[in-house]
Amino acid sequence: MLSILFILASLGLLVHSLDKFSLQECGVERGCWAFPPNCTDETCDGLAKDVLLVDAGRYLAVGFSNDSMMGNDTVFECVFDQNGIGAAYISHNEATYNFQLLNASQEMIARSSADLEDGWMKCEIDLNLLSKEKVDEQERNLIPELQDDEWTLLFVRGLAIPETGEKIMHSLTPGELFPWSTGEKVRFCENCPDKFKTVIKMQQQQI
Repeated sequence: MLSILFILASLGLLVHSLDKFSLQECGVERGCWAFPPNCTDETCDGLAKDVLLVDAGRYLAVGFSNDSMMGNDTVFECVFDQNGIGAAYISHNEATYNFQLLNASQEMIARSSADLEDGWMKCEIDLNLLSKEKVDEQERNLIPELQDDEWTLLFVRGLAIPETGEKIMHSLTPGELFPWSTGEKVRFCENCPDKFKTVIKMQQQQI
């Protein structure tokens, strides 16, 4: 069986420390308590973020891109509900819209695990590349031959709507939910000399 095993891990977005950060996040990405009232970044005596954390789902994902942007790309992801129960999927990005490929997920994911443990999200996906031929044509055409090209990897994490599991778009400004991307291409191949490559160059950027 020709397969690729993906293992992702990230802090679980469960607890946030009480530290200073930009007020621009308040009301957009964070719940805030800043004092004294109406203070600015320079004049606040104190600032707490996410004092009360509302139950929320969460996700982490890795995308495969021919460039450094998340456009017409394949994504492997684990989505967790508010109770920490997760599931693995293959999905597809079109510009800012993402949708899950449910038939491809069923046919190509041979084994998976999605765990929330010690504050970490852990996602493991064993992908059977040969099973792509079993996928419905509409979804199959959205999945490239991963072993035949070089890829920029895009790592994303974020929150999900607890009732539906629908993913909320990642942050568009620098911060802990801002995407990461590799600064060098990687390959997934059985016989290439750099099949065990360790990525050194990387950056956080708008994708």
